[in-house]
Amino acid sequence: MASTLEPIRRASVEVISEAFTIAGELNAKVVIHPGYSAWTEGKELSLLALRRSLTEIGTAADDSGVTFFVENMPKWPYFFFCTPPKTTRILMTATSVWMSGMHFCPGGP
Repeated sequence: MASTLEPIRRASVEVISEAFTIAGELNAKVVIHPGYSAWTEGKELSLLALRRSLTEIGTAADDSGVTFFVENMPKWPYFFFCTPPKTTRILMTATSVWMSGMHFCPGGP
């Protein structure tokens, strides 16, 4: 979801959107991982990609009637959603996602 390579980012969004469609038919909830940036030099670009992806999957979740959870990730420098302040800043730019029923899943070590 945070890939700076657009075909990979789009593929991630498409796979998650398809999972939402199936989950909606089963009345199930979905847990997703937010992605990461493998290089510190590209972290800002990855963050922009993640924001775009969250907005798109928020729409897919709304369309499918699905609640989804973003798992908190381990505190490694290349993961997103490791700390609450950073997570809040990411969500502030994708408000429609927050409104679509996204929740946090405490699962990272």
